[in-house]
Amino acid sequence: MALIAGHIPVLGIVAAPLTAAIGALIVYVSANSGVVSASRLSYSMSQFQLLPNWFAKINPKYATPARAILVFSGVAIVQTLFAFFTPGPPGKSAAIDVLADLYAFGATTGYLLVFISLLVLRLYDPYTPRPYQMPFNIQLRFRGRPVWFPLLGALGLLGVLFFLVMVILTHDTARVVGPIWIGLAVLIYVAYRRRHGYPLLKSLPRDWETATKQVLQAAEEFKSLEEYEAALAERDIAERARLLD
Repeated sequence: MALIAGHIPVLGIVAAPLTAAIGALIVYVSANSGVVSASRLSYSMSQFQLLPNWFAKINPKYATPARAILVFSGVAIVQTLFAFFTPGPPGKSAAIDVLADLYAFGATTGYLLVFISLLVLRLYDPYTPRPYQMPFNIQLRFRGRPVWFPLLGALGLLGVLFFLVMVILTHDTARVVGPIWIGLAVLIYVAYRRRHGYPLLKSLPRDWETATKQVLQAAEEFKSLEEYEAALAERDIAERARLLD
């Protein structure tokens, strides 16, 4: 982009370095947000016994998940070095192609999990307030209660699944490194859960309703808290009426 900007008449002398600087800034911000989000996600997962408690260690000075940040910063460095030292065609580096392959696999896998989570939450947690809901929902009955099933969510799931399959079929690095990365994560998860005697495919018993209320209270989302409590009360009334019948 900087090379193209450099050929703009008159403005090229300024546009080229400015474009390069903006590109570098975007890359830095994207890398930083990736490390931050991954570290916070692993911190949250460790609090729910999905990852070892080691990831939940908080820095006493900055109140940040320091260990998780260091781990994923290290992962980013390893990925960069792996891409840099991967041999490419004669006279050409393969670094950009390798990083693009890894990103394509990681992004599509992440979005696939997002759509799966959306559908699961709509079915198993219909009472949590949702200030915004995507259009085109249909009402179904699931386990004896009404739920709103998102048609766009199901369509998005199929679309992302299609693109993930295409990434695996067309990206040489992604089809090898991606499954290895997921396999390592699954091994860590299985080893941790077995070590502590936790079930592999089930959540530990928790009072999710109380936890949700505490989150809404801490976030000062008082309107959402009222809506949530009202939805739970309506559910309890319907359940008692069903038992009386």
